[in-house]
Amino acid sequence: MEKYININEVAPADGTLKHPTAMAVYKNKLFVCDADKLWVFNLKNLHEKPSKINFQSDDKAVNDILRIKDELYITVTNTSRIYKINLKDKALTPYKWLDIPTPNGITNYKNTLYVVSIPADYTNATDKNVVYIIKDKNHPVLEKFNNMPALYDGAVVSKDGKTLYVSDWGTSSVYAIDTENKKEDIIYQYKNLSPADLSLHGDKLLIPDMVNHRVIIYNLKKNKVENP
Repeated sequence: MEKYININEVAPADGTLKHPTAMAVYKNKLFVCDADKLWVFNLKNLHEKPSKINFQSDDKAVNDILRIKDELYITVTNTSRIYKINLKDKALTPYKWLDIPTPNGITNYKNTLYVVSIPADYTNATDKNVVYIIKDKNHPVLEKFNNMPALYDGAVVSKDGKTLYVSDWGTSSVYAIDTENKKEDIIYQYKNLSPADLSLHGDKLLIPDMVNHRVIIYNLKKNKVENP
């Protein structure tokens, strides 16, 4: 049976978290992106005061986080950087891994990373605000994956690597992109949808709808929403 931890148990409403946007788990640690820092909570002792990992002084929007085995990749939107942390190091120190235009969501299939970009003002998309691909994380080279500017937020790739799902605030939509032919299709769209980071649980795509304070469960096999 899967165990779910109420976030209030991990991070009580004591003012520690200001603007949490993403999280990742590694062994007994929970990492939470929060404005200009990364908090580290001890899941074995939920009453222990969290430690924090600081970034450069101009990094104000530590946005999304991706764990690949013993590595963390963290996007910082306002400074157009991706940082990397080696989780095997005793001192968890972020170092700049790659420059990318205002990155937001990040996901991977094996050693290939996909990163979506959102405009710096979160409103007016330019030709830089597209989906990017790094084909080999061990030899990072940034390339454009598509050419459709948008207000991208979340990204997640299917287990077989054949489909990339991305969310777009501008059209209140979630797109499915074929990773081979790059064909883009809207699979879910709803007026005033505010689709944030995405995640997959089996055949179900979880879509946080931030402004409307809900999570939409979209069944990819049945092509329909499972909850109201």
